[in-house]
Amino acid sequence: MNTKILKSNHLKRIIIILLTITPFTLLAQKEVTWDYPIKPGTEEWKSLKSYDEKLNAYNFPIEVLEKMNTKNLVKTCLAYPEFRLIMTRNSIQEGYSYIKSIFNGFAELEKRKDAGFQLIDEYRKLKPVEVKNYNELVDQGKHIFKFTYLEILLAQRAILTNMSVNDKKELLELGISNYEGKYNLPKYYSSFGLETSTLVLGRLLDVDNYQAYISAAANDERLKRFIASSILFDSSSLAKTIDLAKNYEIRLKNE
Repeated sequence: MNTKILKSNHLKRIIIILLTITPFTLLAQKEVTWDYPIKPGTEEWKSLKSYDEKLNAYNFPIEVLEKMNTKNLVKTCLAYPEFRLIMTRNSIQEGYSYIKSIFNGFAELEKRKDAGFQLIDEYRKLKPVEVKNYNELVDQGKHIFKFTYLEILLAQRAILTNMSVNDKKELLELGISNYEGKYNLPKYYSSFGLETSTLVLGRLLDVDNYQAYISAAANDERLKRFIASSILFDSSSLAKTIDLAKNYEIRLKNE
């Protein structure tokens, strides 16, 4: 057989194989995102009859949820249009448990082993003092609630349990720094702004079974209940938790 014909046939087979596998390769390389196509203001939203239907419309299709990487999942969860519903229950923790029950993104996020790493990456970008960059109260409020939303996610035990030691070290550093930054800006953050930062740190101490915290909680029912439920009974629980977190941070750095 002619050598040129052999080479031609071989080239054709290569081209056919490439044409066959390329679409799958491109699909695998494409980042999967979700931008809540049905949301307030759209015609689809207006056509939904009940509030429950509207809430359900935010949920991810399963095929999208399974293919989305954790980084994009974190950003999508933080952009959840009804995150404000965490304020409609007796505590922020109860509010989060509620929205987790109606939106499948949060439950999926808690399953991801690298959720803590990706959440910390977002947390690192936030600075309490940046609230002063905004003149309008609504914009200041949005900045403040970025902390609330991010910190309530970081405070979930399922997220904290999967963190590496290095992640926990950085979270301690960031949490303490953000607490102090908010504390020095009472005009903007007040005690409410301090609660979620403290909750993150207290839950971390609890998850890591830090004995100094365990002993303190055993002798202080209000501290124990705050870390468990996020309901604050007095500000002493905040100060006590921060002191314990600082001690734990020093211990981890020396290990």
